[in-house]
Amino acid sequence: ASIGSSGSYFKGTFDGNEKSISNLSVKGKGLFYTDSNAPIKITKLTLDKLTVTGPNGSSGEIGAIASDIHSGDVIEGCVVKNSHITCENSFGNPWIGGIVGANYGGAITNCIVEDTEITASTDNTTESGLLARAAGIVCNNSGSVSGCQVKGNTIVTAAHKKASDVTAGAIVCVKNGTFANNTYEYTVKTRTKGSGEADYTVKQN
Repeated sequence: ASIGSSGSYFKGTFDGNEKSISNLSVKGKGLFYTDSNAPIKITKLTLDKLTVTGPNGSSGEIGAIASDIHSGDVIEGCVVKNSHITCENSFGNPWIGGIVGANYGGAITNCIVEDTEITASTDNTTESGLLARAAGIVCNNSGSVSGCQVKGNTIVTAAHKKASDVTAGAIVCVKNGTFANNTYEYTVKTRTKGSGEADYTVKQN
């Protein structure tokens, strides 16, 4: 399960002290369960062989570190590698990021995603505004993203049988806010498959 829960959100500072946590499996929206009223700062944490699976019957943001961050929140110097971030098949409208699903005014700085599969794939047709979106760092951004890298054989996938709004980005899907010095390697791939499409459209970035 995530660190924190609904009504008892994680808040405060978590210093990973450049240590690595390996082989965790989280059924939820991210390692840390966060909220706009519970400010956070997460630094220098490496997650290796992490599996995050967004649960059935839900909708919204999913990320390795957290589902979403807000104004005043900071994620800095974190690494996600050899990991899988995805959702179950009946998840609603997934926004999945390698670090966080959405950044609503916070700061993501000097983070790395490497050799990781990030997959927003769902057949859910009961939600309104059907979509599936995935990105290497953050799916929906209106904050600050700087000095981040997406590396190695990272694969970013967005797929939905009934939706045409399927977007996969090497770093970000919805690009608002501020960006500086973010890079991705040519080995990173993005894949999309929307309504009526039999095969994935694959892009070697």
